[in-house]
Amino acid sequence: RLDVPLREPVPSLVYRAGPHVISVFMRPAKGTAGPHLAKIDGFSVLRWKQQGFAFYAVSDADRAEVESFQKAFAARLGTVR
Repeated sequence: RLDVPLREPVPSLVYRAGPHVISVFMRPAKGTAGPHLAKIDGFSVLRWKQQGFAFYAVSDADRAEVESFQKAFAARLGTVR
């Protein structure tokens, strides 16, 4: 789907993690960066850079669930050619 956070349209992927939803936003970005998690208004927001994109995973799930999702997502993305 296409979402518009901060007035910038970006593609969004939506995943279910048990009773939680994890939305992953992405936009072009240079470089790489390991994951960094913040809590904003009760939501876990995990960001990282990989393969020319900045990714933002947003969910009401707890830290462990979001970090586990990010590891699996990033590993799978690393195998795509």
